[in-house]
Amino acid sequence: MKNHLIISIFVFCFLAGPLLAQENSDSSFALSFTPGVNLPIGRDADAFTIGGSTRLLARLKIMPHVFLDAGADFGIAPVDIAAGEPADRAILGLVAPQIGLTGNIGIGSRLSLGARLHGGYYFGFLSDVSADTTTGHNPMISAGAFVSYRLVPTLSLGFDAFYRNFFGLYNDVVGGISVTYHFPARAGGVLIEGLKPYKQLSIEDIVLGPVFPVFYKYYKDYPIGKLTLKNKGKIPLESVKVNLFVNQYMDNPHASGDIEFIRGGEESEIDLFALFNNKVLGISEGEIVQVNISVECTVGGDSYGNEVVESMRLYDRNAVTWADDRRAAAFVTAKDPAVLRFSRNINSMVKDKIKKGFNQNLLKAIAFHEALTLVGVEYEIDPVSSYIELSKSTEAVDYLQFPNQTLEYKSGDCDDLSILNCALLESVAIESAFITIPGHIYIAFSLDMSPAEAQSQFSSIDDLIFMDDKAWVPLEITQIGDGFLRAWEVGAKQWRENKDGAGFFPVREAWKLYEPVGFAGRDSIGELPAAELVVERYQREVTKLVERELYPRVSELEKKIAESQNDPRYINKLAVLYARYGAIDRAEEQFRRILEQGENLAALINMGNIAFLQREMDESLSYFRRASRLKPDNPRALLGMARAYHELGDHSQAQSYYSRLEKEDVDLAKRYAYLDPQREQVGARAAEAERLKEVVAWEEE
Repeated sequence: MKNHLIISIFVFCFLAGPLLAQENSDSSFALSFTPGVNLPIGRDADAFTIGGSTRLLARLKIMPHVFLDAGADFGIAPVDIAAGEPADRAILGLVAPQIGLTGNIGIGSRLSLGARLHGGYYFGFLSDVSADTTTGHNPMISAGAFVSYRLVPTLSLGFDAFYRNFFGLYNDVVGGISVTYHFPARAGGVLIEGLKPYKQLSIEDIVLGPVFPVFYKYYKDYPIGKLTLKNKGKIPLESVKVNLFVNQYMDNPHASGDIEFIRGGEESEIDLFALFNNKVLGISEGEIVQVNISVECTVGGDSYGNEVVESMRLYDRNAVTWADDRRAAAFVTAKDPAVLRFSRNINSMVKDKIKKGFNQNLLKAIAFHEALTLVGVEYEIDPVSSYIELSKSTEAVDYLQFPNQTLEYKSGDCDDLSILNCALLESVAIESAFITIPGHIYIAFSLDMSPAEAQSQFSSIDDLIFMDDKAWVPLEITQIGDGFLRAWEVGAKQWRENKDGAGFFPVREAWKLYEPVGFAGRDSIGELPAAELVVERYQREVTKLVERELYPRVSELEKKIAESQNDPRYINKLAVLYARYGAIDRAEEQFRRILEQGENLAALINMGNIAFLQREMDESLSYFRRASRLKPDNPRALLGMARAYHELGDHSQAQSYYSRLEKEDVDLAKRYAYLDPQREQVGARAAEAERLKEVVAWEEE
């Protein structure tokens, strides 16, 4: 028996040894010990009783979620004396070297589930009390499943259950508690195999700041910490390279520094960077992880490698500090399935109710605001994580919800609701922005209008924000149950009272620094509100807006028309006003009233715009041609013809008129850049054309 045991241990070491030698940048290595209880099954349950078993296993990662195993089972199975076996034949001993595969999946950042399939060769020893031993050997197979919990980065505790069949002898099931040690990653540039450390190279003053998973893309270009390299010798260090690696949360080591040389007695400070994978978004509770930092260099023509291991705090996926208010943009996941499901469904409910000519951004924002009220989303201050308190400190850690979480939980504080609203708006290509005032954050969205256009449409320009030559609507998202117009009113008031110290951060600009992440939450958001209820609330707010903005100005313009004895300029202003609020029939009536007096440039262009909105392209072209005969180089007439020809598929003519437009009005041409044939992204041009389908350039004068 002793000889067989020695042979088995040798086979185990022979199989496990190469695993250690083959360790590389794509692998992780672990050893596990699993004591357990084996229960004979089938016919063997009549011949044997419950026994004990131990499994030793070495595991090497060969691809994501797949490991190569090598190890051995050691165990005993007592003979059931009552089954008629002689009393002196008491114990069956088993040694089974084996190899196989393990597959596992992570549940969160610590829990794993998996399955194993092994095959090998066993040696059986049936011993009696007189020390006589009968031996035998044959192939064996084993299959099972396990659950494992990572206590610390290097140690896991789990439960294994597996079936074994020792062909020609015995089969059983085993249950046991497994203890696994995970060797810290030392590969792919963390410490190149064969490189000796250089004693005169000192790695000092290592500082690793806290890492927030939501910014995992950010850390590729912005440091997570720093260190100092000191050359204590006299010979220069050449080709100095610094790499950083965090096991599980990085696929490969990431270069943090590349220095040509460090002279003897000198030191150099290095910023540390990290390229994390999206597994960090699975961290729901913060944890401490090990960071491997390696330094490679050449000294006098010989290569050396030094390594240190430090610890670093990884916060949970919802954590953030307000060191920069733009950081909230990383949570604005406009492409999240839950966000898209909500925005596109709500948009389709009101699509047929949206008036042509009315500002589309404004109408969609109204629909989203009212729909969020109907699904039960509420403003709720988080006493533990309040923007009011936490925004006062750049170091305090706040908890922000992703949009799909706010839709699921049906509540959030001001930052959570701001993030959700920005995500919904951005999902339908409406520019959004964060507004910060002392102790509060809310949003604004772009009307896709110039300040001049907005001033001609809205009665109170104090209710708007003018930034970057655009008009924005401030929206107080905490007024979610009080209707869109009330939320607009409160948002505008807060801006007027705090604008000298307020922050204004367009989300798309913030995304350049803090990219949104693909947090995989629940795709489902529960039941959407009934379409008829959405339409009812939407139309109520639109009617209130029209009554507030349109009718007072209609009365004013009608008075001027009467006083001026039907001056076409005032009639045109009235018609454009009607058109901008979706009263297309009334607008057309006024434009025709002008044309009854004779050809009029503004009326012809605007009639062409109305025909364009009604998708009557031939009629639209007819009006624009008549306008062009009055003034060949009028920018809006050129734009109208370019757009009409584009819709008709005559891209040659569209290009010709667009080229002329660029010479006459560069800014107007830029607004409709989808007409530019030089733009390479065909898909983007088509999307922009669709977005601007309901937008026209009215001729005011």
